[in-house]
Amino acid sequence: MPERILIADDDAKFSEMISILLTRKGYTVRLATNGTECLEIADAWQPDLILVDIMMPEMHGFDAVKKLREMKVTATTPILIITAMSRTNDKIRGFEAGADDYITKPFENEELLIRIESRLRRARLGGSGDSRGQGKVIAVFTLRGGAGSSTLAVNLSIAFTELWRNEVALLDLGLPIGACDVMMSLPARNNLAEIARVQIDQIEAEDISSYMVAHSSGVQLLGGILNPVDADFMTAEHAQKIIDHLRRNFAYVIIDLPHLFSELSLYVLDQADDIVMPVPPDVGSLRVAVPALKTLDTLHVKRDHVHLVVNSTFSDDGYDADRIEKVIKREVTYTLPHDHRCAQAVNAGKPMLTFAPDSPMSPVLEDIAWDLSRPLDSDRIPDMPSEMWKRINERIEE
Repeated sequence: MPERILIADDDAKFSEMISILLTRKGYTVRLATNGTECLEIADAWQPDLILVDIMMPEMHGFDAVKKLREMKVTATTPILIITAMSRTNDKIRGFEAGADDYITKPFENEELLIRIESRLRRARLGGSGDSRGQGKVIAVFTLRGGAGSSTLAVNLSIAFTELWRNEVALLDLGLPIGACDVMMSLPARNNLAEIARVQIDQIEAEDISSYMVAHSSGVQLLGGILNPVDADFMTAEHAQKIIDHLRRNFAYVIIDLPHLFSELSLYVLDQADDIVMPVPPDVGSLRVAVPALKTLDTLHVKRDHVHLVVNSTFSDDGYDADRIEKVIKREVTYTLPHDHRCAQAVNAGKPMLTFAPDSPMSPVLEDIAWDLSRPLDSDRIPDMPSEMWKRINERIEE
């Protein structure tokens, strides 16, 4: 049966144009011209996905989304806001109302189709990105530059590779300039700027694969942008195309994100199965962490999917985990202890797990990888367990 899409927009020409586009793709479409009509049709027709404009007569789009979420038949239905309102505050307000995605006009038809299919696919899977046929996406995110997010992303990618001997991708979205390639001594042949300059519908899976470089550990790196001038070319739509490809071809996808709530970051945070947030133990970092966590709450990110890591690797002079928990009023999941060799590892272009495997950081990084592993992996005993697997299970049994 064709999937049903409801479009709520008072612009008749726009609605008709989108209706024709979706009908040609095999969807069944109905139109509503205002928020009240949208609620009535949604209640009776029970669509599989709803597109909602913000500026509509009778009922504002944000209010319509809130009421749709209150209705039993549409409480979990994917809702995409389509509007010319492009401010970050408007986007956050849309997510706070209950929207799953936010698309600003004007947009390319291919962008809309990709986002619709992505939302419908997640709905078919029960809203979970972690299925047996898909890789797990883990985003490393903080609003504080220098908090160690790239270091953490690099070492987690190594940990997952060594733990499960599986295919792991590391995607460097740390705009405006990536750093993961330097930390792994992997000057990328190509970088994201070249992909970002290509039209979305012209990016092929082979193109993405050709930009990836293998590290000696087995991690496949898709290097970040090298020239900050190119950063604006990298959009959420490009990220979606890349992440969809990586999720289909790798068991784990680790993503290093920029230090702001941009449209790109918002998209990746929504797609991520887990979010790892490094927090250095200083007052400035705590000040930044509090509003970052509140914003994630506003975006309806489940708290048990956000993992706080106190990062003391570069300094042993700071607040302890108990003090930090009192300030941010959240549980600290992990604490990376200080090790002066961490700076040496970064300068040498080597991940800490391979540069100093005896570091007190290593067991913590291993435990993070274990705790965030797919049930498909962690619920079974490998035929040939890795050395890391053996170490972790020895600690579990103690």
